[in-house]
Amino acid sequence: MLVFRSMLNDSISFKSTPEEKSAVEDALYEAGFPATVKPPRVGTPAYNRLMAAAQGYMVEVKRVEQAAALPIDPIYSERDDYFRTIPNPMKKESDSSSSDKTRRQFHDTLTMMLLGKPRKGLPKPEADMVSNFAAYLTGDEEYIDKW
Repeated sequence: MLVFRSMLNDSISFKSTPEEKSAVEDALYEAGFPATVKPPRVGTPAYNRLMAAAQGYMVEVKRVEQAAALPIDPIYSERDDYFRTIPNPMKKESDSSSSDKTRRQFHDTLTMMLLGKPRKGLPKPEADMVSNFAAYLTGDEEYIDKW
């Protein structure tokens, strides 16, 4: 129990370890960033913000995906004599749009930190590199080239 608690605290505070540093550098490389893009030093406030933004981005990606994946209810229409679909009444549109807005804010933050420019107007390949960086860094590789 004590070891688990220590590991949890380490992951939250982003303490300096060689593994984390290589993970950030590896994520930059895997995402296709040029070698001129250097991560902040491990343990600095900028490094902690980068890690938090990448993790926050992936949390919001998953929320948006889950909100969009709610089932659609089939409703039988006698007039048209076929099944048609309407949006699920249990789905809250505001939840999805709120998560999507937050996801975009995290993406913009990551873009500013990594490329020094805002997301708006960024070419798609560069925007994809930022998304892929977050996916590689957090271990959510199933999201690479999807967001």
